[in-house]
Amino acid sequence: IPYAVELSVQVLDNVKTHTEKVSKVVIRNGRLTRHAAEVRQTTYHLDNKSDTEQITYLDHPRDGDGWTLTDSPEPAETTENFWRFRFALPAKKVTKFVVKCRLPTQQVQALGGMDTKELSLWLEQKYVDERTAAVLRQVIEAQRQVAQLDQSLARLQEERDRIHKEQKRIRENLQSLGERASEKELRERFVRTLTAQEDRLEAIDREFAERTAERDAARGRVNELLAGLEYAG
Repeated sequence: IPYAVELSVQVLDNVKTHTEKVSKVVIRNGRLTRHAAEVRQTTYHLDNKSDTEQITYLDHPRDGDGWTLTDSPEPAETTENFWRFRFALPAKKVTKFVVKCRLPTQQVQALGGMDTKELSLWLEQKYVDERTAAVLRQVIEAQRQVAQLDQSLARLQEERDRIHKEQKRIRENLQSLGERASEKELRERFVRTLTAQEDRLEAIDREFAERTAERDAARGRVNELLAGLEYAG
């Protein structure tokens, strides 16, 4: 007798859903794939208030072919939309019936797109073996070098822009100066400032080229390390 029809049987259900911890990690072709699963557990409480045992058919919904039963009784029948369970309900008792199903999931990330914080978290969780962890530590160090060099390049560019702006203002002032002695003295001061600024711009250009080469080398090191990294476990 289906419990939905049998008035002497009352049903309460409680659904809990959680995500399992990562069960497998695969690193290949510069991508990291995390395998886990979504688990949904439904607990039915069936209260048979009658004086006789009841045979119950319980239809539990199937949400697509990806879901599979785990740690649950074998269904009497499987349809496109339901798992159908058949079991007896003792008289005058509340029977607990648990259905647990599992949906495998995976998440793929490009290792090159993961920052040092994400990679460090993977090391803390110990999802990979020591050999792979050692490579990832080198990747993290190279990424930190890239970040530091990017910051240095940004500061140099800011200084360069500031000097160019100042030079524009000085040249405009020079055009407005006349031939009086006080103006000639000011002109000389402006020219000395421009000369010093040009020297600094040349130094910035050299330093910028050096830092860019170092940054590109660090990026190349990251790509080289990731390209040769493979892991499955």
